[in-house]
Amino acid sequence: MSSTVKIASIISLTCLDAIFTVIWIEIGIAYEANPIMDFLIEKSYKSFFLVKMLITTLSLYVISKYKNKNITNTIYNCILLLYTIIIAYHSVGFLSS
Repeated sequence: MSSTVKIASIISLTCLDAIFTVIWIEIGIAYEANPIMDFLIEKSYKSFFLVKMLITTLSLYVISKYKNKNITNTIYNCILLLYTIIIAYHSVGFLSS
């Protein structure tokens, strides 16, 4: 899988995570554990979403500038695995609630 596809996948999974998080909070089955993100959610979902996507996008940009492509590829794969697990967790939570 190319770096471009991995980056697009990470951004898409981050977006899904943000959406699922807001839904879980709205229906009362979860809360945001990160205090900074929780503050943003309390302020507005739009703020939460924008900051979450901005952090992800900027982080991926910084990673993409690293010269050692083997390391960047490993980082992308780890992030993809992590977000895949998070989305699976969200999915199982929805099915069991």
